[in-house]
Amino acid sequence: MLIFKNYLISLKTSLKNKCVIVFGATGKIGTKLTIKLAKENVKLIVQGKSKEKLEKLDNKLKSIGKSATLIHLDVSNIQNYRNIGEVIYKRFKKIDFYFNAISEINKLTPITHLNNEEWNRILEVNLNSKWRLLKQIEVLLGKSNNPAIYFFLHKSAIKNMAYYHAYSIANSALKKLVEVYHEEKKRFNFYIKGVCEEGILGLNDDDEDKKFCQLNAIIKEII
Repeated sequence: MLIFKNYLISLKTSLKNKCVIVFGATGKIGTKLTIKLAKENVKLIVQGKSKEKLEKLDNKLKSIGKSATLIHLDVSNIQNYRNIGEVIYKRFKKIDFYFNAISEINKLTPITHLNNEEWNRILEVNLNSKWRLLKQIEVLLGKSNNPAIYFFLHKSAIKNMAYYHAYSIANSALKKLVEVYHEEKKRFNFYIKGVCEEGILGLNDDDEDKKFCQLNAIIKEII
């Protein structure tokens, strides 16, 4: 089930002491989401591709008296996270809330202008890795009484706008993944949503205030 930000539910009353994992925690949405979650006193696990950005995020958390378990991981290679579910289980035993804000697009260009490597990487990072990570974490989510799963989608991409190439295809397929998984899991008390981020990709540096205004609106309605 895909929902837009005006219809998001608040999770604030149910977050304290819950185990929460955020993939893509070093991006703009991921960072703000992580800090908000930390302030709710959750047991926090965060993933990022860049070690430098993870350390920067860790320092931000420490500056507000919070902490998180850091996972330095590039999801473009499945070998990097083949056993991630087992590793997390040994320490945390379950996951209550799963957020996936991983997103990668290096340029806007006609769809046939991508080379094979670019095409494969965009689909791997923005679609395939999300299915694979969910497959790894699903057992841990099943150990929670009320597991919740959030995927972030890009509104322009799922509208099939020109020049979003494989990124648009990945987002459209992810939207369908969310819908199908919702149907499969609704009997098992799984809460599964696709959250649309609107107008964030492609803004100029001059629009930084607008970016953060939009980010705040999205995060505020989740937490």
